[in-house]
Amino acid sequence: MSVRVKVCGVTRLEDARGAWEAGADALGLNFYARSPRCVDVATAAALARTRPPLGAVVGVFVNASPDDIRAKVRECGLTAVQLHGDEPPEACSGYGVPVIKALRVQGPDDVARARTYLGVGDVAGLLLDGAAPGYG
Repeated sequence: MSVRVKVCGVTRLEDARGAWEAGADALGLNFYARSPRCVDVATAAALARTRPPLGAVVGVFVNASPDDIRAKVRECGLTAVQLHGDEPPEACSGYGVPVIKALRVQGPDDVARARTYLGVGDVAGLLLDGAAPGYG
């Protein structure tokens, strides 16, 4: 198993460049409107253009509509999406890029639920998040 580093919540070009220079594998761009780190399309596209050839730009979404996600993938140059909402396994495909499904974990039942996402649709990986309050 190898470690990959995603720097999430990037909102400024200088931070994006610094993350890449420090060796980040990916940037996470937050599209959740209630997050203080939410970026608009123009900012996200500018941040995505800093991506080195092997870097990934991941759009982070919370209960966004599939049409909105697809539009942001296209308009911003996202290379993956991270779904942090209540999406069922069957909603984790159709975006044209790999999907990382984030799930809140409090106990063994949550781990069992996480397994239902493996091998479904475009799910390329899972992010198991602590059950602390708040998103993004």
